[in-house]
Amino acid sequence: MAFDGLITRLNMLFAEMENQPHDDHELLFQIHAELEQMKAEGLPLPADLVALEARLEEEFSRRGVDRPSPTA
Repeated sequence: MAFDGLITRLNMLFAEMENQPHDDHELLFQIHAELEQMKAEGLPLPADLVALEARLEEEFSRRGVDRPSPTA
């Protein structure tokens, strides 16, 4: 059942990505949080999300921006 919750959270994340593509810092934070949750639950990490996280981190690094912190 934990996997069903994960699928739901990922679907919500992708819906938010479509609605707020300009908020790349929050997107990176959310992807990172989901991947960390999956690791904690012992689930396999989807390669496409891992690749997206790496691409976003590379883009921030190229721009000279540190990894974003969560918004309060």
